[in-house]
Formats: sequence, structure tokens, C-alpha cells
Amino acid sequence: MDTVGIKPGMTVGEVGAGAGYVVFKLSARVGPSGRVYAEDLKAPVLDMLEVRARHRGLANIETVLGAPDDPRLPVATFDLVFMHATIQFIDDPVALFNALVLASSPAARSSSSSIRARSTSKRFGRRR
Repeated sequence: MDTVGIKPGMTVGEVGAGAGYVVFKLSARVGPSGRVYAEDLKAPVLDMLEVRARHRGLANIETVLGAPDDPRLPVATFDLVFMHATIQFIDDPVALFNALVLASSPAARSSSSSIRARSTSKRFGRRR
């Protein structure tokens, strides 16, 4: 998070927020004067994230129920849009990124990271 320059007061979004692991880290970084929008496709997951945020006393997190090709994030709002281990699950990444451009402020940045599974199977060879 240091690398992408997340600072207090920023408005950030996470696409594919899931249970909120990254959302809570973002919330701490932007602080009470910032805002975190947690987007996911599954309402029950977002409901649980809201409960966890309330339990922690975090008022700077808002959940957004997205669609597969549209995260339904507010227009021209974000300083940074973050995706972690999400892009490989997107059927139409072009449509998603077009929607993210609309949600971003003129000076916004995006950050995407993925994980590569390690195989210990003899069939695929062992990574060292």
C-alpha cells in the first residue's frame, strides 16, 4: 500500500472486496477523513463485511453490490481503485475497466495484483 501511495483523506475502492481483508487495511490507511468503497458481486458477503465494519466502529466503509461487467461505483469519485486477486475471475475485463475509468477522478490511479498458485504436484513440477 505504500507503493501505490494511499494516504489519509483519499477515496479508494476495492473491486472484488470479498470478506474485506484489504478493505480494512485501506480503511486504516485513509483514516476517518477518507472513504473506502468495497465492491463485490455477492450480497451475503457484503452484508457480512458491513457487520464486521460496524463491529470495528469503522464509518468510512461503504459496500457496493456490483455486476459482472459493471462495479456500479459512483462516477468521478476515486483517487485509487484497487483489485487484489480479482482480475483472473472477470469474464469481460474491458467492460470492467471502462466502468472503472468512469468511476475514477481525473488524476486517479489503479492497482491490480494477482496471486500465482504454487503447484506441488509432480505432474506440474515442484516450484523451488
